[in-house]
Amino acid sequence: MARYADSNGFQADQLRDSWAYRDWVIDAMNADMPFDQFTIEQIAGDLLPEATFSQKVATGFHRTPTCNVEAGVHPEENRVNQVVDRVNATGTTWLGTTMECGQCHSHKYDPFSQEEYYQLFAFFNNTPLEVKGGGGVTFNFWGPTMDLPSDKGQKPQKQAAETALQAKEKELEAAKKVSEAKFEDWLASERK
Repeated sequence: MARYADSNGFQADQLRDSWAYRDWVIDAMNADMPFDQFTIEQIAGDLLPEATFSQKVATGFHRTPTCNVEAGVHPEENRVNQVVDRVNATGTTWLGTTMECGQCHSHKYDPFSQEEYYQLFAFFNNTPLEVKGGGGVTFNFWGPTMDLPSDKGQKPQKQAAETALQAKEKELEAAKKVSEAKFEDWLASERK
């Protein structure tokens, strides 16, 4: 139902890491998480007060819509298509009904009218654009990301690399200040 996919779902497919969400679902099932909690965390885990890392990962449910990154795709149209996908997936998964007909019209015997469809659409329509120009003729999937924990054995290596990176960034900043000062001195001498 959550249309889990490691790709964008179109011809110009790019890798999209969704394994953390998949693992969250497996862990939730193995822990026999209550259904109401399972639902809330997937729909709005990142909006809960003091949301945990796990609750933020759970919102991967709404991070897996198809995303067309081919040439000629209008980014805003693509964003709206992703919102439509979220509405339809939410209806199918959590309301137990398909809602796609409501995009265009109301049916006499459907449980949701077109107006109600777009009320749910409005709920998800605050999602920012999640594709950006990738150079050339394609777009790249883009959106909020999270640093995921790595293998425990790699943690010391990661910390050492981050420390080394911070040291290099400080060196670069110091060199930049020296270069700017030298440039200002040169510029002042040229103006005389």
